[in-house]
Amino acid sequence: MTRRLSTLFAAFIWTALIACKAAALDVIVISDLNGSYGSVKYAPRVDTAIERIIEIDPDLVISTGDMVAGQRIPNLSDKQVREMWNAFHEAVSDPLEAAGIPFAVTPGNHDASAYRGFERERKIYAEQWTPRKPDVDFLISDDYPFFYAFEMQGVTFASLD
Repeated sequence: MTRRLSTLFAAFIWTALIACKAAALDVIVISDLNGSYGSVKYAPRVDTAIERIIEIDPDLVISTGDMVAGQRIPNLSDKQVREMWNAFHEAVSDPLEAAGIPFAVTPGNHDASAYRGFERERKIYAEQWTPRKPDVDFLISDDYPFFYAFEMQGVTFASLD
């Protein structure tokens, strides 16, 4: 009886694994792509990584922050912060969008620090990301891009600033 039970258990596990693979969600997480303070250039490895991500064609790409290189006193000008974001979008956001890959972001301290003195950077962060809201099934998005949650293929994701 033990052998039969063992065979049934193995068949159950095999079936469960096949079912999980069929429902797999491919997610790539990127982080800390920023260069030195105020930089509007990205290392060649960033271009290579984005090209590879597009080849893989995941269901979702998540950035856990530090996309640009802000957060230092004296503060950068609005123009400098916007130039950093333009460079980021050119190197990362725009290619992912062109490939049809949803891109969910969470602010890092260099992107939109919540510390006093970086309110302008937070405002610019919101200006940059509000029109770039990913095409996902949002559960909560009233305070996007700082606090939000969405579901994809039965998996819930949350961004908590």
